[in-house]
Amino acid sequence: MHESDATLPGVAAPAPPAATTIARPGLSRWLAEGLRASVLLRPRMAGYAPTPLQLLAVALAVALLELALGRVEVVGPAVFDLRGWLSPWWSTAVTVWLAWWLFQQDAGTDAGKGAEMGVKTSIADPGTPGGTSVTAWLLLWLVATLPVTLASQVLSVVSAHGLMPPAVNAWAWLGWSIYIALWLWTLGVA
Repeated sequence: MHESDATLPGVAAPAPPAATTIARPGLSRWLAEGLRASVLLRPRMAGYAPTPLQLLAVALAVALLELALGRVEVVGPAVFDLRGWLSPWWSTAVTVWLAWWLFQQDAGTDAGKGAEMGVKTSIADPGTPGGTSVTAWLLLWLVATLPVTLASQVLSVVSAHGLMPPAVNAWAWLGWSIYIALWLWTLGVA
């Protein structure tokens, strides 16, 4: 008999630990829930966090898609400008930092700074333990913005190649309406 097997008289032996292994969602589930969020439905990923490889794969896919569509937009020969391509990513970094700050504030108390400002700081379902991590939010946000990004880029490609329907070019209000609708969609997804 080993020391670890010994129990004291009158004290029950501790129960073996319960197996509480929760399976991590696969990349396809993250993509499906991100697309669900793109149509302004709540993603059902509360309490989960993506693996670093899942986040990297989605971020690279989004970046490469935007790069490819940007190339198609240019008529004729194009020159790749790394600074021009990287410059929009600073706003993503600021957005991630802001989300991290708001999630940290919300995690510390029931009424964190975000809640005090009237900002919804958690995308978790009410009453669900665990909340949502910044990495989960970022992955879902990257996927959720894909449809609006595709719509915007396709409109830019069509315009750059002179294929825009005459009505859009003739009626400025129609062009502005499309532009405002895309911005509202982007803000709604965020």
